[in-house]
Amino acid sequence: MAGPTIKDLKGTCTDLQCAFKEAEIIFSFVGNQEGPLWVAYKAVAHQYQSQNIFYAFDEGEAPVEWTQKREIPFVAVRKEGEEDFFANPSKDPFSEFPGTDHNLTELLSAWVDRERFPTFVEISRGNFPTLLSTNKYIVMAVLDQDKLGRITPEMTEFKNMVLSVVMKNKNKYHQLFQFGWVGTPSLVNSIAMDTLPIPSLFILNATTFQHHIPDDEPQHLTHEAIEVFLESVLNETAPVFGGRSLGIRIYRAYYEGKTNLSEMWAGNPVLTTVIFGLPLAFLSLIFYSICCADFMDANDDDGMFSKIITTITFCTI
Repeated sequence: MAGPTIKDLKGTCTDLQCAFKEAEIIFSFVGNQEGPLWVAYKAVAHQYQSQNIFYAFDEGEAPVEWTQKREIPFVAVRKEGEEDFFANPSKDPFSEFPGTDHNLTELLSAWVDRERFPTFVEISRGNFPTLLSTNKYIVMAVLDQDKLGRITPEMTEFKNMVLSVVMKNKNKYHQLFQFGWVGTPSLVNSIAMDTLPIPSLFILNATTFQHHIPDDEPQHLTHEAIEVFLESVLNETAPVFGGRSLGIRIYRAYYEGKTNLSEMWAGNPVLTTVIFGLPLAFLSLIFYSICCADFMDANDDDGMFSKIITTITFCTI
């Protein structure tokens, strides 16, 4: 991303309203630019500069409602019109984390990683690995977009229902769940190692890679059913599938290979036959020549020996 790692109000934007309109999610440091928190903030801003926007405000430049709530210096995030604050452990004398630069940087980095995505984000193969780094439960509404990025009215209704549950319980689930929707079912199917119905709801534990699927059929899911399902996941009473064990990894590799081959055959059977048929034909010739060479040589030797015996017998007579 071009420009300074940490912006201020002396650049392109000269007021808060301009700064807050620059992006949906903006991180801000408020206070004197010194001390362990500032050092940690600079390190984290450099780490995530390409994905997010970071500002530094003097106490007089920051919103009054911010400075009234927190002890300066502090770090805040403004996301979708609301703000949240980093809980600085160095301000708590009873904290288990000492206020050193190293530990503070790690804690701030983890907090930024959890906060840097929208509440209801579009999930793709590109941002999926970074979503896993949040170490939250990834809640996905599984849809199927066409080549123009469109979805059916049924999928739109399902997506809006999940979104309404998210916004209703935003403060309740914010720290534990990352909500989103995915328009490519193959991404979720490869994790579930099964073909899920469309639309459907899928929850992945980003830490253990275990997943949860509601018992109810997608068409029977309601706002209340989704909330009950989320609570069962938090209470660890929901059925658990998948994981990272060796057996699961082997089966997942088998499932992905089988699925990819099936998709190739369905898309272009002739090309698939050529791609896999030619190498198999060459291998067959190689194995045939290796395995049958001795046998053919032996037959030739036997024939030559018979001719020699016949010749000797004829001469003797």
